[in-house]
Amino acid sequence: MFLRRRTELSNTLLRRLYEITCWVIEHSMGIFDYINEEIRKEWETDAGQEHCEPMNDPWLKILSKRKWSLQDIDMKRMKLNSDIMNYVDPQREYVFSKRFVERIRELQESIRLDCSVICP
Repeated sequence: MFLRRRTELSNTLLRRLYEITCWVIEHSMGIFDYINEEIRKEWETDAGQEHCEPMNDPWLKILSKRKWSLQDIDMKRMKLNSDIMNYVDPQREYVFSKRFVERIRELQESIRLDCSVICP
């Protein structure tokens, strides 16, 4: 479980989405904190594994300037980004769509076996 700032604790709640229980951060500052602390660490690690200097990553440079919010939207409005879904890195033998399907299965299995709640 992640340690959360005080502002985040009062704005984090449990929701069920497609039979999956997950924590949701509704407060924009809580989302901002989570992205800039927890997610940033993951992306910095990813950049390092790809032999890139995280300090030079264009996305990480502007991350703290972005504003974040949670919105409910109609699922019919959702569209997959073909650039992301078709991303392949032949050097690493990485195929996003394949890894995406694997990750979904891993999460479903973890939830089924552990009856766990997915943190943001």
